[in-house]
Amino acid sequence: MVFIVVMDTIAEKNDKYSAVTKITKGLLLIIGITVLIFAIRNVVNDYQNLGNINTLKSFLLPPLLTILFFYLFYIPWYSTAIMNNYLTD
Repeated sequence: MVFIVVMDTIAEKNDKYSAVTKITKGLLLIIGITVLIFAIRNVVNDYQNLGNINTLKSFLLPPLLTILFFYLFYIPWYSTAIMNNYLTD
C-alpha cells in the first residue's frame, strides 16, 4: 500500500503519468472500501466486545499518552522560553 501511495504522489506531480494516477487512485479506493467493509463486518459479527471496558481503555489510551507527552516536553520548554524572555528584557 505504501508503494501505491508513493507511486500516486509521484504520478500526480507529472502530467505524463496521468494514466498511472487513475490506476493508483482506483487501487487506493478499492483498498479503502475493502478495509471499511471488513471493519463494519467485524463490528457487526462481534458487537459484544465493542462495548466493554477494555475497548474503552484501548481507545482512550493514545489520546491520554499524547496529552501527557505534550505536557512532559512542551511545557518545560515553553516556561524556559518565557523566563528567558523576561530575563533578557
